[in-house]
Amino acid sequence: MKDIYFLFLLVLTALGSSIMTSYAPAMLARIKRLFTRTKRTPNIYCDELQTQIDELREQMDNVAKNHYNREQNRKSNIRRDVREYLKELRDAE
Repeated sequence: MKDIYFLFLLVLTALGSSIMTSYAPAMLARIKRLFTRTKRTPNIYCDELQTQIDELREQMDNVAKNHYNREQNRKSNIRRDVREYLKELRDAE
C-alpha cells in the first residue's frame, strides 16, 4: 500500500514538474515585468500641460480684455463724434 502511495506521489510530482517547466518562462517573464516595471512620471507631463493651459487662458483673457476695451473706445469715440457734430449743428443755426 505504501508503494502505491509513493508511486502515485511520484507520478503527480512528475506531471506537476513537466507542466511547470512548460509554463515557467511565461511566469518568470510576467514576474520580472511586474518588478521591473518602469514607473511613469505623469506629474511632469501634467505640470507642463497645466502651465500651457494657464498661459493660454491668460492669453484668452488678454484678447477678451483688449476686445472689450476696443469696443468701449469705439462706442465712446462715436458718442464724442456725434456730440461734436450736434454741437456744430447747434452753433451753425
